[in-house]
Amino acid sequence: YDRLKKEQPNFSTKIIMIEADLSKLDLGLSQESRERLLDTNVIFHLAATVRFNEAIRIAVNINVRGTKQLLLIAKEMPNLKVFVYVSTAFAYCVHNFIEERYYPPPIKTDKILTLLDILDDEKLDKFTPTLIGKWPNSYAYTKAIAEDTVRQYSVGIPTCIVRPSIVTSTAESPVEGWINNVYGAMGVVVGCALGLLRTLHIDLENAADIVPADYVISHFIAASWDTAKRKNTLLSIENANPDVPETERALIYNYVSICQNPITWRRFTKLNELYGTQVPSIHFLWYYFFFPSKHKFVHDVCTIFLHLIPAIITDTVLFLSGRKPM
Repeated sequence: YDRLKKEQPNFSTKIIMIEADLSKLDLGLSQESRERLLDTNVIFHLAATVRFNEAIRIAVNINVRGTKQLLLIAKEMPNLKVFVYVSTAFAYCVHNFIEERYYPPPIKTDKILTLLDILDDEKLDKFTPTLIGKWPNSYAYTKAIAEDTVRQYSVGIPTCIVRPSIVTSTAESPVEGWINNVYGAMGVVVGCALGLLRTLHIDLENAADIVPADYVISHFIAASWDTAKRKNTLLSIENANPDVPETERALIYNYVSICQNPITWRRFTKLNELYGTQVPSIHFLWYYFFFPSKHKFVHDVCTIFLHLIPAIITDTVLFLSGRKPM
């Protein structure tokens, strides 16, 4: 934040932190915080659980129920200009082509919330595979439902949905290559650089639809401006009216790289190897070696020899030396 501190030395005086919890009733907001939020002009709703293997109860409570509650609170804000919901380009990955429109959700918002209320954790976990169906994980599944939550509960609010693909490190701002997590593709980069990730089940000829974080943020801001500019038109549309064309119902913006500047996973891994060996991490645990395969059987065999057996040997050595196994 050196540039920010230089250009706006008093920026911290303009930031007010508010404690909230998407999984709690009314987002767990205090009365003071709720009253302060009434002055809000723009909402960027990015908060979500992004773990692919998240328990369905947690994923629904945060990604679906939390979104519904925030929209209800947003309706109390008299000066709200725009509500930007951040989804993902993979919310409806069950379709071959993802257009900038709403799709029928895997289940309606109120139905999934009712299921959570009547089923205990054990029954819900057993029912999860059937519930998710053709969606690959609880993250994409709940994001798909949440898009319909936005459609249903955003009536009276200028709203748009933005769908970025796989977000990676920054390209330019605030500095090149900045990242603060190891989710998604960055987990592959870090895992390979440290010598921990040796194999991966992936088709290298498929497109690696990745977008830089700073470009994504610029996209959010542009989408909010465009939506606010069309406020009067959007507020005149009734979301529940089936006669309204999907293209007019709300603004949806896909933000992907595959259309203008595609890159394959093969190119991605080659660049990872090139720079990972030229400038290795000081924290690496093993030399760089990466053997991806699109064949599940080959990947499973490699996992045994390249991940499982080395892990067992390492833990045994640590245990015998009196140290805590990894």
